[in-house]
Amino acid sequence: MAEIQGNDPSGVVREVEEAQMPHEVDPLYNWVNRDVLRSPSTMTEDYLTELKSSGMICGGGEEERLYQVELPRRGERVCDLNLEHPRVPHWLWVNEVMFTEFGFRIPFTSFQQRLLQRCFVAPSQFHPNAWSAIRCFELVTEFLELPQDPGVFLYLFTVFSPNADGKAKKGYMSVRPGKGRRIFGLYEESFHDFKGRYFKVFPVGDHPPFWLTLEGDTSRFPSY
Repeated sequence: MAEIQGNDPSGVVREVEEAQMPHEVDPLYNWVNRDVLRSPSTMTEDYLTELKSSGMICGGGEEERLYQVELPRRGERVCDLNLEHPRVPHWLWVNEVMFTEFGFRIPFTSFQQRLLQRCFVAPSQFHPNAWSAIRCFELVTEFLELPQDPGVFLYLFTVFSPNADGKAKKGYMSVRPGKGRRIFGLYEESFHDFKGRYFKVFPVGDHPPFWLTLEGDTSRFPSY
């Protein structure tokens, strides 16, 4: 964007910097890993619409009419808060790979919600490797007809934040099996090309979204 400075005798057109986004200036985001802040969305509107219409996000059932999806605004990042609703989150940040690679659907299952609540982690904070372990745990327990309990999962797996030089980076959260408690293999390599593939999930109209309590005044787990 450019602006002519009226009091500039040379009549030179000076470039005016775009307004900085909240995550660039607000101390609320000081804890966020720089790698996250440097990852703009790479998804397109057409692709997101195709995902939604194919049932990939909500499963094609009744929930389809209760939720809508949107790309982030220009300059917005997956960590950005909705400052108009600081206490009651109006949207949910999610990564595309959760749906296309691992088969998660909106709304999340009771187990998934209780695990996010227990770990106090937003869905977009979990690394895809962690989501793969969560999905495998669900499939194994479903097949064996065992209860799906967050406590059992956290007995088998440790949730941790990557470290650099002994200091927490506070980036994407991962899981690793406890010593002697490996029940299936995890990815040997880190999942790549996912950081720019995120979007928002909104409730339609006055429908209370699944991430809020029945009273609608608090969140069941962090949404961003």
